[in-house]
Amino acid sequence: MLTAAALDSLTTSTKMDTVVRLQIPSAELYLYYGKQTPQDLRRTLSPVFTGLRRADSAGVAQAPVSSERVIDRLHKLADLLDRGVLTEDEFACLKANLLSGT
Repeated sequence: MLTAAALDSLTTSTKMDTVVRLQIPSAELYLYYGKQTPQDLRRTLSPVFTGLRRADSAGVAQAPVSSERVIDRLHKLADLLDRGVLTEDEFACLKANLLSGT
């Protein structure tokens, strides 16, 4: 039994793929990180997200997104999906957010 547990620990591998999307009126950034689960990374980045929300609620105006920019973002999302960085569900959610303007 000990041998089976040792072999299992040597052959079992877990891979985490976490993608974070940061968007402001003038830029958009996708970050890939493979060392923390999405929940842990969310906790780590919580101060950053809090600062961004405060800046947004302080009256930072959002520029309208042009149709060219939306198409460019859709291409980026599709590329991430093709490379296996995003799941189908993540892609669908991000695509819906993009198309709704949020």
